[in-house]
Amino acid sequence: MLTPSKVEAAKNAVRQDLIDAGDAFPYAEPEGRIVSRSGDECITALLDQWFMDYGEQQWKEQALGFVENDLKTYSPETQHNFKAVLNWLNQWAVSRGYGLGTKLPWDPVYLVESLSDSTIYMAYYTVAHYLHSDLYGRAPGLAKVAPEQMKDIVWDYLFCRTELSDEVLASGITKESLESMRREFEYFYPLDLRVSGKDLMPNHLTFFIYNHLALFPREYWPKGVRINGHLLLNAEKMSKSTGNFMTLQETVAKYGADATRIAMADAGDGINDSNFEEDVADNSILALFTKRDLFLDLIKKEDELRTGEYNSFQDALFSNEIHLLVHQARQQYELTNYKLALKSSWYDFTSAWSTYKEACAAGGIKMHKELVRRFIELQALTIGPLAP
Repeated sequence: MLTPSKVEAAKNAVRQDLIDAGDAFPYAEPEGRIVSRSGDECITALLDQWFMDYGEQQWKEQALGFVENDLKTYSPETQHNFKAVLNWLNQWAVSRGYGLGTKLPWDPVYLVESLSDSTIYMAYYTVAHYLHSDLYGRAPGLAKVAPEQMKDIVWDYLFCRTELSDEVLASGITKESLESMRREFEYFYPLDLRVSGKDLMPNHLTFFIYNHLALFPREYWPKGVRINGHLLLNAEKMSKSTGNFMTLQETVAKYGADATRIAMADAGDGINDSNFEEDVADNSILALFTKRDLFLDLIKKEDELRTGEYNSFQDALFSNEIHLLVHQARQQYELTNYKLALKSSWYDFTSAWSTYKEACAAGGIKMHKELVRRFIELQALTIGPLAP
């Protein structure tokens, strides 16, 4: 009696039976014409291929536990997406035979797949200035080290806490340089925050987690990953063909650094796409100049303000509110919620000032000199990360 089976499983079983009986052979072809980036028509071929086994069960479970219990992701969506990727990601093809990259140690014809190969370069940043002093690695760095001296055993000493053995010293790198490089790495690692786009979550950023867990001791595993959406310009997708496009350099040249940063912060937080509005940047220029003039005018006329004890109502209310706003702004900065940090440090601070000024006028009293100075100082400090 035949055992019922799902179509998905039965198809594979029938296929294999036909191949085993010699009545069929595997065949595949593209669904349509394939054209390369250079515009040439491609001929496809089925070739042997290596795969990165990201679906290995023990490795996957370790990564899932790390994402769930240890990694700061700044939003539930980011953690959920990472766990979803880890649950479906399996084998990842190593398909490149040329270009920049690391050759597979057991098959040097192939290069390690580029999204996998570029996952721990943050560790390299910590010692790069010892190895070279230019962008291309041609000019020696502080340690006067040649590339061929940086053998695997040297990297293991720097990154994996192995001993400073005679074999490490045989590289010709001085003991002082080796110890300095290791101290530098240990000072900066683990990295506190990795920031990148949501399109890299299904590959590079997941590989980043996998490879840090595989290569480094636990104390060097990353602490946080912050995912951004894409950036819209005036509520529309940026596109050179439509003209709705602006580079960061053009934006700063047009609006200045501070107004650009305020508009960037105002564009939005989280994993969803943010919207840079030119009107916000434009208005921020005027607002910054107006606020600067206000501060200078208040300082210039501060001798006309009230001193002595705080008034029990207007002063206490204003003092409490600006200190609460400082607390809120700091919280949002730490959470990398820059739109909310901007709201507290810029818009709400300005609103609190207007309310205090009007309350004093309505009460027939002058504003308090010490409180006015405190307001200027605290707003300058809280807006500083965005508009220094």
